[in-house]
Amino acid sequence: MPAKKVAIMVDEMYQVLEVWFPYYRLKEAGLEVNFVAAEAKKEYHSKEGYPCISEIAAAEADAGDYDCMVVPGGFAPDFMRRNADVIKFANDMVNAGKVITAICHGGWL
Repeated sequence: MPAKKVAIMVDEMYQVLEVWFPYYRLKEAGLEVNFVAAEAKKEYHSKEGYPCISEIAAAEADAGDYDCMVVPGGFAPDFMRRNADVIKFANDMVNAGKVITAICHGGWL
């Protein structure tokens, strides 16, 4: 059975612990984890300045490839909810019945 795959959404001003704690905990549990954002291969920064490089653009992400989405808080969800590609990917995940987790302000998406 292939490993479960998780999309962690990132954008500027993300809350550092709400991205990195789930990332390392999910990896430790054997899941495949990708950082998904408005743009691929872009360095996004937490409120404290810690970098996170996105792997996949939301426009290229396929909800069928993922089992779960993690939406961290901080100010990032305010940017995410204004991006049509990010909204579409989130809606595709919801419509496919995938598990969606939102931490703190992540519910804004």
